Amino acid sequence: RSASTPSPPTCTAACPAGVKAHGYVSLVRSGRYEEGFRLHMEDAPLPGTLSRACYAPCEENCTRSSFEGAVSIRAIKRFMTDLYYQRHPEPEYGPPEKLKDKKIAIVGSGPAGLSAAYHLARRGYQVVIFESQEKPGGVLRFGIPDYRLPKEVLDRDIKNITALGVPIHTN
Repeated sequence: RSASTPSPPTCTAACPAGVKAHGYVSLVRSGRYEEGFRLHMEDAPLPGTLSRACYAPCEENCTRSSFEGAVSIRAIKRFMTDLYYQRHPEPEYGPPEKLKDKKIAIVGSGPAGLSAAYHLARRGYQVVIFESQEKPGGVLRFGIPDYRLPKEVLDRDIKNITALGVPIHTN
């Protein structure tokens, strides 16, 4: 990193998904919930899951801690996402208009497979996911208890990927 390139905020640097929390937190603070949601989606397609199951290293690294306490980033994300999903039970977008002449197969529909498929599909690649289990989600579905991550929230998160035209073949 050069001296002229600013370092990312500590919350972003600590986030395993690379989500730029300061951006959507500022938008939510301004009452611009849907814009905040869309900004989050530029980084990660599973906001409902992250707002419930993530261990929130961003909050541990929040620079506001030394002043009035860490910003409750995960709770803000959950509020923003729950409100958005209530208003939009289906994604507002579909497959990209222009598709590349490249096809990509992803094995596994856990968080990495879903995220990779999302980002590739948004760039116009033709992506298909193959999952050995009967339902998609991998560890998110079969490893996290319902009280922590309700399956309907996970299913709505998965729609963020399938809405881009990404089929998920199970079994």
